[in-house]
Amino acid sequence: MTNSSRFVSDRRTNQNVSWSEELDWQAGERTNVEIVDGALVSQMDPPESGVARWNFEQDLSDSWGTNHGSDYTSSGYTSAPTGGYAKIFNGSTDRVVVPNASELQFTNSITISTWSYLNGRDDENSRIITKRTDGQTVESYGLVKDQFVDGDDSMAFRVYIDGEHATLDSPEPIPLRVWTHWIGTWDGTIQRLFKNGVEVGSQPLTGTIATNPDALGIGCRGDGNNDWWNGYIDDLRLYSKGITASEASNLYTTGRISG
Repeated sequence: MTNSSRFVSDRRTNQNVSWSEELDWQAGERTNVEIVDGALVSQMDPPESGVARWNFEQDLSDSWGTNHGSDYTSSGYTSAPTGGYAKIFNGSTDRVVVPNASELQFTNSITISTWSYLNGRDDENSRIITKRTDGQTVESYGLVKDQFVDGDDSMAFRVYIDGEHATLDSPEPIPLRVWTHWIGTWDGTIQRLFKNGVEVGSQPLTGTIATNPDALGIGCRGDGNNDWWNGYIDDLRLYSKGITASEASNLYTTGRISG
């Protein structure tokens, strides 16, 4: 893979710090960043609505909290679109598992944001992130390469509300071997899907997301059965609120919700 970075970026930061603030450091401005253990990190706290963020800087720590992942992979890391590293998933055995926690149970609103890279197509669903295991019929939320609806490898943002999965699919298949930024968001009234900062689908949706006791799976279901992601995942974030179109655009272009 040839990596062409969109940003010079401190990717260990929170939403209040832009991709470009590594340039601040290089220019001698230490307002927002510092060196910790040889790495460039933010001095700011996580955003108020930020719940978890996995930067995959050669580890599985949650830089916004304590929802750290356990590594069931053998494929390591690769270069990322924003600078730094991304997690490799081999499409057959690799997965990251995050234990269930109360803050990972969303009911009235949610936003999932991530960069992803798909290596190939197949006739199976595969999951970037999911709150579901193989024996659990309720997928509380997830971003999924979807075969069930159209059979065309679209990206689907799913939440389980009032006894059924509300699925919002991208109108076109996920691009192959291209880094793509995806946001799935629901504010309690409208479910939206964004690709590279642009809205590609929306639908009215009200109700309450059903919770479950399952582990959170990244690159697969939480129990490691089925739906393996074949490619790379980077800068995976969970927010407790739904975001607007302008906030989604900001998140794609600057790495933060605010403009």
